[in-house]
Amino acid sequence: MNHDPTASDAHAGDDSAAQHVPLSPFLRDRLDAATTAARAELISASERRAGLLLSWAGVAYGVVVTLILTGPARFPGPGRFGVIAALILLSMAVLLILITIRPVSAERGGSKILSYAKAPTPEALIEQMNAETKDYELFLAATALEIARVARAKNRNLQWAVDLIVTGITIMTVMVFLEHLI
Repeated sequence: MNHDPTASDAHAGDDSAAQHVPLSPFLRDRLDAATTAARAELISASERRAGLLLSWAGVAYGVVVTLILTGPARFPGPGRFGVIAALILLSMAVLLILITIRPVSAERGGSKILSYAKAPTPEALIEQMNAETKDYELFLAATALEIARVARAKNRNLQWAVDLIVTGITIMTVMVFLEHLI
């Protein structure tokens, strides 16, 4: 890199139009820590939860398909509606889970290492990395923000998926129960 990120004048040659906000070493460390925590904890934890949720959704899918083939879904009552509604909601939940575990591109907050693979030579990689970190503090803040946004989106998708699964199972259970009462 062409600068020392810990030096107080690491951005002195920067003549960009962007307003520079100097960071204290403490804030720089906090940004590094936030980025690391978001990447390691929030995103990884979301992906682990998504894997677990996907396996549970698969079990629920199996139950719904079994009900469609052998149970209340064959009859013209509310049980049929419940099973079909559950299948639709579970399908939507599985799609959200798959979106959640889909790798994120470097341009959208994913790992920068994949974008480095596009560099044709080691010199080009050094040039790319220097350009990214010309204003090191801004680079740290932008990276922390991107990672936090990815983590938030993954968390939101998982919340919606859980809501869809719970709603689908609840509707199916109530409707199948009503099928037997009527």
